Amino acid sequence: MKNLSVVVLAAGLGKRMGADFPKVLQKINNYALIDFVLKTWEKFDPWKTIVVVGYKNELVKEHLKDKYNIEFALQEVQLGTAHATKMALPLLDEFQGDVAVVCGDAPFISLDTINKLLEIHKNTKARATLLTAFFDNPSSYGRIVRGPGGEVLQIVEYKDCTEEQRKIKEINSGTYIFSKEHLLKTIRRIDSDNIQGEYYLTDIIELLRGDGERISALSVEDNREVMGINSLQDLEAAIDYYNNYFRNCQ
Repeated sequence: MKNLSVVVLAAGLGKRMGADFPKVLQKINNYALIDFVLKTWEKFDPWKTIVVVGYKNELVKEHLKDKYNIEFALQEVQLGTAHATKMALPLLDEFQGDVAVVCGDAPFISLDTINKLLEIHKNTKARATLLTAFFDNPSSYGRIVRGPGGEVLQIVEYKDCTEEQRKIKEINSGTYIFSKEHLLKTIRRIDSDNIQGEYYLTDIIELLRGDGERISALSVEDNREVMGINSLQDLEAAIDYYNNYFRNCQ
């Protein structure tokens, strides 16, 4: 798809994993988390795929060397997801189209789901389309705040949520499709005025909404698809899911 580029966020350590190497290199059986992500997105034949690396980036580069048609962008200091995304944008100067921004530690998002997400983005002429899921216990995921008509108003990171917002069961998966034009001009306006002092990519949704732009969303039917790996317990659950379900569905 020559009107699609992909940015994979892969700069973090993952402090709760208990290992001194990049989180995206944690393995499910013999496959690193980022391999699942790249193998899925390469099937769309993007114009360009950029992996944003940071912590011990040489390990990620060495692992991925000669495996995929990718380029690397460096986030020297981890200042948040918006900052990481900005590091990739200079590599897309000549590109016109849509940009998928995805997490390198979310291995199970399916081809079918991505196709649906791209279709919704195109058919609704959205400037941003996000993938969501519903959890009975949403834990520390960012929450999707909707208006009375069901429209997406904003994404609020868990640490910044009010008690009322924490009761919301719809969460942000960290997978987005953006119009490159609107991503480029809006990401510059994101600030770090939040509890973690980081530049959240999630803030772009409220900014786009404030500009009167269309935001679309797709909620996955099986929330295990958006499983992120943030702890050893998450990794064990992912290995179990892979061995007992995902591998047989590929």
